[in-house]
Amino acid sequence: MRTVPAVLVVDDERNLCHIIQVKLRHSGFVVDSAADAASALRKLRGDRFDLVLLDVHLPDADSLEWFDKFRAAAPSAAFVLITAYEDADLRARALEAGAADVLFKPFDLDVMVDRVRAHTAPRSALGSVSVGQQIVLRIAESYGSAEVSARVTVSNGDTFRVAASRPLSGHVHSHVSVRLSGDDGLYQFRTRILDCIASGEVVLAKPEVIHRSQRRRHCRSLLNTPVKMRRDSRTGQGATPIAATSQDVSLGGIGIVVPRSLVLGSQVQLEFGLPGDAQSGRPLEVEGTVVRSDAVLAGAGKVVCRLGVQFAHPIPEMEALLRGYTGE
Repeated sequence: MRTVPAVLVVDDERNLCHIIQVKLRHSGFVVDSAADAASALRKLRGDRFDLVLLDVHLPDADSLEWFDKFRAAAPSAAFVLITAYEDADLRARALEAGAADVLFKPFDLDVMVDRVRAHTAPRSALGSVSVGQQIVLRIAESYGSAEVSARVTVSNGDTFRVAASRPLSGHVHSHVSVRLSGDDGLYQFRTRILDCIASGEVVLAKPEVIHRSQRRRHCRSLLNTPVKMRRDSRTGQGATPIAATSQDVSLGGIGIVVPRSLVLGSQVQLEFGLPGDAQSGRPLEVEGTVVRSDAVLAGAGKVVCRLGVQFAHPIPEMEALLRGYTGE
């Protein structure tokens, strides 16, 4: 039985493929390679790989268009996509499809090895589905896709059950993407709705492995509260405020939903409150930088934007407020 993680490198750049293989072998991995999508599929069906380093643009296919085929051939493998085009939209589409990570060329080989190690770690070190956990389901609709919040009510070896914020009986047997927060990152996987029981809860298949799609330095807590945002903190009160709603918050940043997208790197000023500080009547005022900007369908064809804002400076009172919030 093989105990060393096995990696398949799929890239038509012969020299780069060779360099990656040598580096991974010297780092303790079993490595094989393929130069096109068809060869990669044959190898994935013929052997077991723990991780696939997959170039987005192959001679015979676009890897994102073939992604379901690759996942079906290796359902337990983590997929790390590599591309020469640093594109935030491509990264978002790759993670939504089920990729564990995206590397943009040129990348540091030591960074690549660290990513491969992180995504081939034992399952116990990765994400898990537990009772009481808040998750987000992304479900295909006739007009595109919609996100539905849910809470895990039952979790066993092969399945888990959730209570969703809206009825999902019409989506039994549909495939969905699940996003959940862990102490050290954001985790994501694709699964299928197996059944809808009398209580209205739905039963989903539990994946063999849950991969981390985003590393976090701080644990996040769910938070739904109004946020006032100004696009450029340097303009002070002269900037037109944008009404937003928070999704989660941590010591290092906040996730919010706004009506329109913002450019990555935009400087913003936020004003919002947290449970526990209502008596003071003083909302938090923080400055930050937009580090994630994803357009999503919110329902009925309406498009909104999900932003990740990294705080510019530590917020002294945040830790106590978060401790009180998470303890509620």
